[in-house]
Amino acid sequence: MSIVRRIATFGFSTMIIFSALFLAGCVSQNSGKPDAKERWFLVSVEGVVDSIDRDQRKVTLKDEAGNQVELAVSDQVQRFDEIDLGDTVLLEYWTFLKAEFRAPTEDEKENPIAVLAAAGKAPEDVDPAAAVGAIVRAVVTVAAINRDGREAAIQGPKGGIVVLPVRDDAVLDNLKVGEIVIMTYAEAVAVSLVKKP
Repeated sequence: MSIVRRIATFGFSTMIIFSALFLAGCVSQNSGKPDAKERWFLVSVEGVVDSIDRDQRKVTLKDEAGNQVELAVSDQVQRFDEIDLGDTVLLEYWTFLKAEFRAPTEDEKENPIAVLAAAGKAPEDVDPAAAVGAIVRAVVTVAAINRDGREAAIQGPKGGIVVLPVRDDAVLDNLKVGEIVIMTYAEAVAVSLVKKP
């Protein structure tokens, strides 16, 4: 899996990592809108180490196309100090995404980006609680739709735009430009980091 682009102006750049999950929901028979959908899964990515912040335990990886992603590294990764610039590494992290197709509440309008749980302290009913960063909720807008290419351009609260694939046919058929989506996601934290020969 190649590493996707990190777009800092999007306001919550690590959410781009979860693009494979975006809008993988079901359409409600009552409203014609997709039901809320949430999902966890373990992602593996490979890349070359482009920068390291050992004090903050962060690493930036770059793929063959030059795309970059920055990730925090969990304390459970015991050999982090052995990773050097230029190393090719394989890392794994858990992702969580919940997409809700509804109007934002007044509180969400006033606070379009909100941290719901601190890093390492995910809600008790969420697994794996110890393997994620902060749980964040954001109000985003569908800026454009490419139905032939099965993609949607999503605009974040800070104005940045990212193009994500849409996996679900029913969602793609019902999606509209200007539609508001409430996304809750876990900031990615590497739970394994292995140097490749």
